[in-house]
Amino acid sequence: MGDFQIREATPNDRARIVRLVNTVMQEFNLPVSLELIVADIDSATRQANNNRARFWIAVYQNAIVGAIAILPESEEECQLKRFYVLPQYRKQGLGRQLYEIAEQFARKAGYKAIVLMASRRFVNAIAFYLRNEYELVREIDNVWEDNIYRKSL
Repeated sequence: MGDFQIREATPNDRARIVRLVNTVMQEFNLPVSLELIVADIDSATRQANNNRARFWIAVYQNAIVGAIAILPESEEECQLKRFYVLPQYRKQGLGRQLYEIAEQFARKAGYKAIVLMASRRFVNAIAFYLRNEYELVREIDNVWEDNIYRKSL
């Protein structure tokens, strides 16, 4: 497909990021509150103004087609959050590009590990995490069927 622009998200991107997240949630039939998505995106965008957090988006023909964030969990660990790519843009290397930017940032920011939570419904995403040396920490019995993963840096 071609030329994606990856840049840091701004508050002006909020509505388009919400659409991206909502589209992916509907694809996997996950219950979601738009108010919670908006609050989470606003929080990630606000936090991304410091030197230990960032929120990136992938833009293709003025549409936001992917996103990823690194947010502080503790002094030594960060969270990988809001990692989404629209279905029609998957399997083209965009997710890998977003992920590599995020992991490089986490290393430069001095984190020792990345943790993330992913629904067990995200089969391809989980395979991606396992290929990238994440280890399953635990399974959570919740409506989203979440797993927690961790990777040492």
